[in-house]
Amino acid sequence: MSIAKRPTRHDEATYERAAKNFLALLAQPEESSDSMVKIGSALSERDTFSRARELADEGFDISDDVMQILLDNDFCGDAQAELVAQWVTGSNVKPRRKEGDQVSISHKGEKVKGEITQIQSKSATYVVFVPSLGHVKTGIGTHGLIIPFEEVHALPRPAEDFVLEPSM
Repeated sequence: MSIAKRPTRHDEATYERAAKNFLALLAQPEESSDSMVKIGSALSERDTFSRARELADEGFDISDDVMQILLDNDFCGDAQAELVAQWVTGSNVKPRRKEGDQVSISHKGEKVKGEITQIQSKSATYVVFVPSLGHVKTGIGTHGLIIPFEEVHALPRPAEDFVLEPSM
């Protein structure tokens, strides 16, 4: 089965998978699709307190054990990673670039130039080293940005630097 686009954190399928994984940890049965989406949406909140409050609004008893489960897990992040891995396999997603390629990416609304230093095939992402952002190739520091395959662009080839002489 081929999925047309990369799964995101806020897709219904991600919410359903997150809810399924959450309910499995609680040893509770799965619910209707609509309920699973609501639970998954609650689990998509970035901070643990917000997740707990949203789940309480959905009827969950937020005990200390449930709170610890929420602290220890990123259900939507894990669900998205699972679905992306399935998308990569099912859609036969392959990198179009290779390590060492000079590329262009958008960072905070600006185009920046960088170099692909790593290919992460399972998640269909590149690690792009961007010196202008203070990245380092070795040692302590940021080694690059993790960018989806589809958001990395080849740099245009530079103009040739020569003059043609007229033939005689």
